[in-house]
Amino acid sequence: MNTDVVIEQTNNKHSRAVFKNNTIIIRLAKRLSTNEQKKHIEHLFNSMQKRVQKIPKRTAIKPFSMFNDAQIAHIPLTNDSVLTVTLRLGEKQRFRITDSYTINGVYTSTTRPNVSKKLWQLLSICSAEFFTGEVQKLNQETYNVAVQKISIAYKTSAWGSMSTAGHLRINPALLFVPKHLRNYVLIHELAHGLEPNHSKKFWEQVEKFAPNYRECRKELQLYELPKL
Repeated sequence: MNTDVVIEQTNNKHSRAVFKNNTIIIRLAKRLSTNEQKKHIEHLFNSMQKRVQKIPKRTAIKPFSMFNDAQIAHIPLTNDSVLTVTLRLGEKQRFRITDSYTINGVYTSTTRPNVSKKLWQLLSICSAEFFTGEVQKLNQETYNVAVQKISIAYKTSAWGSMSTAGHLRINPALLFVPKHLRNYVLIHELAHGLEPNHSKKFWEQVEKFAPNYRECRKELQLYELPKL
């Protein structure tokens, strides 16, 4: 695993190292001599590197990173559907959904960097009916909370969210993780219809219908939501 290293001078009493965003950050204690700094850096780097090597490799969810100037791709989804995307380079950008999970697009040389973002937006539209049905079914089987609105949109920071006003937001990236993880996320967010925070009572509600939620949380950590 290739990692970057950043050295920070601090006013802390003790030196320490953390691992964040694929970077080993070594925070040196105050008032260290040059030799002491070298020793601290070497020790903390070697120690953290051993820990980093034990971290399981994460799978980045980047289904739209493979396109060149003209391609057609059949992308399997974990709801037993296949997303078919056809792209070509042209003089004017235009995209349209021609059928369920079928997208045709033309992009220009200047709009090419935004193709992935556009495809996530269109996948959100394609999958809206599926996610709405899944939410309604799971809600009937579990908490029967009031869901006022369902929105589908790609986010880099969350699989889903539920507001106190009953607005449920779902990340279409859930179409690229196993079904049991997708169900866990939906159950998790529906449980927020009863308990708005992550209190003990909240996790007791989750456990009623997702008794393996601890394992699911660990599995989800093996997936990465990249920036667009």
